[in-house]
Amino acid sequence: MSNSKNNSPNIRRKLALVIGNQNYVKRPLRHSENDANDLHAVLTEIGFTVDRELNCKYDKMNDAIEKFSKKIKDEDLLLFYFAGHGFQYEGQNYLVSIDAIQDSDEILIDQSKLIKVDNILEKLSKPTFHVSIFLLDCCQENLSASKIIHLQDVETRDISEKKTESQCGIKISIVLVKMTAPGGSIIQFACAPGYRAADGYDQERNGLYTKYLLKHIARPKVEINLIFRRITRDVFEESKEKQKPYINGGLMTEEPIYLSAGDSKDAMPFEAIRRKYQQYYVERFMNTCQKVPIEECYINLSITRTEEQEEKEKKLQSAKSHDEIINTYEEIYRNTTSIDIKEIFDKCKDRKKQVLVIGRAGIGKSIFCRYVAYQWAEGKLWSHYELVVLITLNSLTHESHPMSASDVKYSLVDLVQTQYFPCESLSDDDKMYFKSLCDEGKVLWLLDGYDELSLNISHQLKSVFDTIYQTQHHILTTRPYDISLSYKTQVEIIGFTDANITMYVNQFFEQLDENESESQHLLTYLKSNTKIWGIAHIPVHLELICCIWSDRKISMTKEASAKTTLEVTMLYDEMVQWLCRQYLKKQKHMATCSMTRNALRKHCEKELEFLENVAFYVMKDSSVIIDSNVFVEVEKTMGWFISDYPQLLNIGILKSFNDQRIGSHVDVKKPHYFVHLSFQEFFAAGYIVTGLRSGRPEDSINFIKVNKYDQRFRLLLNFVSGLLTLYNEKEPIQYFWDAILNEPLDLVGLRHFDLIISCLEETRGGSSIPRRQELVDYIVMWIKIGVNMEDNKVLTYLQQALQQSCIIANEITIQETLIQLMQSKEPSTKINTLTLLSTLPFSNFPEKLLDLIIIDLNIEPFYFHDTISKALTKLLEHIPHDVVLQRLLTVLKPQHNSKLIERVFTILKNTPENHAIYATIHMVVLATQDKNIYHRQIAHQVLGHLGGKATTQELIRLLLTVLSDQDCDVRLCACNALGLLGEKAASKEVVKVLLAALSDQSCAVRVRACRVLGRLGKKAANEDVIKGLLTALSDQDCDVRVCACNALGLLGEKAASEEVVKVLLAALSDQSCAVRVRACKVLVRLGEKAANEYVIKGLLTALSDQDCDVR
Repeated sequence: MSNSKNNSPNIRRKLALVIGNQNYVKRPLRHSENDANDLHAVLTEIGFTVDRELNCKYDKMNDAIEKFSKKIKDEDLLLFYFAGHGFQYEGQNYLVSIDAIQDSDEILIDQSKLIKVDNILEKLSKPTFHVSIFLLDCCQENLSASKIIHLQDVETRDISEKKTESQCGIKISIVLVKMTAPGGSIIQFACAPGYRAADGYDQERNGLYTKYLLKHIARPKVEINLIFRRITRDVFEESKEKQKPYINGGLMTEEPIYLSAGDSKDAMPFEAIRRKYQQYYVERFMNTCQKVPIEECYINLSITRTEEQEEKEKKLQSAKSHDEIINTYEEIYRNTTSIDIKEIFDKCKDRKKQVLVIGRAGIGKSIFCRYVAYQWAEGKLWSHYELVVLITLNSLTHESHPMSASDVKYSLVDLVQTQYFPCESLSDDDKMYFKSLCDEGKVLWLLDGYDELSLNISHQLKSVFDTIYQTQHHILTTRPYDISLSYKTQVEIIGFTDANITMYVNQFFEQLDENESESQHLLTYLKSNTKIWGIAHIPVHLELICCIWSDRKISMTKEASAKTTLEVTMLYDEMVQWLCRQYLKKQKHMATCSMTRNALRKHCEKELEFLENVAFYVMKDSSVIIDSNVFVEVEKTMGWFISDYPQLLNIGILKSFNDQRIGSHVDVKKPHYFVHLSFQEFFAAGYIVTGLRSGRPEDSINFIKVNKYDQRFRLLLNFVSGLLTLYNEKEPIQYFWDAILNEPLDLVGLRHFDLIISCLEETRGGSSIPRRQELVDYIVMWIKIGVNMEDNKVLTYLQQALQQSCIIANEITIQETLIQLMQSKEPSTKINTLTLLSTLPFSNFPEKLLDLIIIDLNIEPFYFHDTISKALTKLLEHIPHDVVLQRLLTVLKPQHNSKLIERVFTILKNTPENHAIYATIHMVVLATQDKNIYHRQIAHQVLGHLGGKATTQELIRLLLTVLSDQDCDVRLCACNALGLLGEKAASKEVVKVLLAALSDQSCAVRVRACRVLGRLGKKAANEDVIKGLLTALSDQDCDVRVCACNALGLLGEKAASEEVVKVLLAALSDQSCAVRVRACKVLVRLGEKAANEYVIKGLLTALSDQDCDVR
């Protein structure tokens, strides 16, 4: 591979000065001459004009730098390299000339012969230069002020090292001081602050740092920042994390910096792959014209490790049908521990990093792969890989990879050639380089969509992938079925986390330039509806929800206000309506604003019929792949040809296996799939409902009877229940519920219970359901069985079934049953009932039931009140706090039981949010009258928890009273609570008490009083406060002095008096460096009003402080 002598078509000059000092009288080095000579050769090869100097005395070294500086012209790219001894002295970095270290028993450093690094930077970095690069292969040693250093104090790049340090073959040196690169320049030190530099192996030619500098600096078309990251990575790894190069950059140019551009005709082509990744964008799901850079729209997916991998693989391998493999019900509510992308390889024990990533359709696997590639290209992820190759497996077909003969050999490089360079041929050098990267494990393959890999690919292509699976680092993504490969490390993408949903919604509406309140309204709506919130964790669903909200806010808002919850079926119906409107507007140019649901379905009759037939066919066949055979069978069923409707698939529900949404025509030859499995189930449910509403419902009824306990069809049957409720036709509803409730029945009954609950939840209350009372009685029977059994397995099953059922939780008969169970004399029955209560999503919690729970707080067995406390804490998440706290107050007032008080306040302290300030204040008053200090502390922790929510005068007066409590922890809690109130508590009365607290016997209280006064801000800035803080600056405790300093700074310009400035200047000499640092910062914060010659003089003196933070 050839290299160009020039960096660009503009023939920008590249100049370098390379200095290697090795032959010191004391402590000579091993590699400096070789390092300088070898770098000279490499830089010359890639087009630099190089000045090289070896073993320079002070005058020679200084003259070389001066001479080099005069050669430089505007727009030159220059590089300065030094290998030799270096020191830190009085906060400055120095390079050591050969004659600076004297020949004596001790090492005598002649300060006059040290070259100050700052002077070099000043001479060789100008704004008119293109870029200035400084490479310093030395360590900085801190000298004492005496100029004489004992031998053991100067262990830099030395050949005589301690034995313990030489056992690994690398000799270790010491520390440097941080530097800031001037504008337009970049500095790299061989070692970072806090790390030790290694001089390399005895038997090697070069020092450790320069060894990898030589390896990477000549790489054609590699950006300079990436070169430095690779050097850092390799040095850090080889030194076993003992040495880490340090980079400081001040580059100002926006164009990439290439030290070796390579020949313009055959420059390293693999950098083009990196640039392609850097340009990745994401198409909006329903608007492919809207393309957003991936960095601006990617939200971290929740990735979890899959446990019991080996058992799952055995099960998959022994499965005889898809029935045993595909679990169609989305596990939206599973509790998982997320892992970050960069941690995916952490569990890989083998040298080869190989991970299987599973996830259902629409969950974000392809976006995940693109984001990984983008992050790598930006140098933010796994930079130890020289190349990342992303292959979209569904694009590998006979058409894209034709083989002319069966004996044609096909290699990894051929795959990359075809995928990334179809119109040009890689040179032999490029192929050899790529092969070497693969052999060295420097390539990471991202294989996206194993389940979409064509079954009829050529054996040559199959052989290539066998090679990747067996020998290469790779990540393979797939849906959770038909996995014939074995992986020791497996993770699953399960969608967004709660925080990710908030980020995505905010980002979505920002990109639409919508009002910020719009995103907040949607988030409030989602969080108030637990089932929809669960669905929103899936990226495809969340984008559609955002689209609907943005386009049709009124309908969803009305739905939200009309009832407590929105059924899952209703949401999917809304999504399909929205898709139909977009389809009719784009494909048929129709106005849809005033169209009703029935009108939309009429205009999209053929499209919806087609989708329902296709969905049911593949569901019945336990598949998700829609191939050409499915289309043929569906045509027979419908009685018309798909080809007669060229826009049929453009409704946006199906995707083809070229990873594109359907274009302008129907291509039935390509395999297709629904964008998410739940849409397949929704349309399959539509097929069943159509059958129940027709004159011949027998087939649909029989399907329900046969499959009602099959987990694969659970969501489908839920959708059927919800869709029938939408149509509200008595006869089809009767057919459905008769099929559910009649034979055959589950022998145990628990699956039947679960089925009834999930179907009932989609019926909007179920008032029109036949045999409704029979259903309720059946649920009551199982609740009684569950809470009265000693085995908690049944109760756990009931909890899982009921935890999302608002209809059951608010059913009067169910609530009456729970009241009866709470009145039981059996403790185990009460505990089990409480456990069940804590998971139910009540919207109207009965007061009688609440009173029974609170009264039971007075029961002595610790395990019982612990259960009650947990249940109440959980209930406070669902029940209005005023209701709970007022009932607590009613029960607490006549009691004088300290344990009861403790339990109540433990509940309050653990409450996520508290609006019942009045009730809480009264409870705190009762607690402050308790003789037990611990109870008073709990009370005031509750007040601190209330924070800025509580601003009543009654609360402030209570806190002021508590500030005189005999226990310092109680006083501290009161201070904290006042601080959380902020400026709202900045009354004269509050300030007066806080000033008194500055003299508290507890230093912790004094510290907190200072902080609170500072937090009260300018409203508290008066003479008394300033005087009190100035007095605190003389406190014997340094933490108090630091906080007093900080508080003065927060008071603003009112504190910029001569007296304050005088005290702050005195604080610059405080024995505590933390106080000195804070005094400097406060003087700066006080601004121009504090700027006088004494302040400037004081700060100049501080620049000589022995502490670097002060300087």
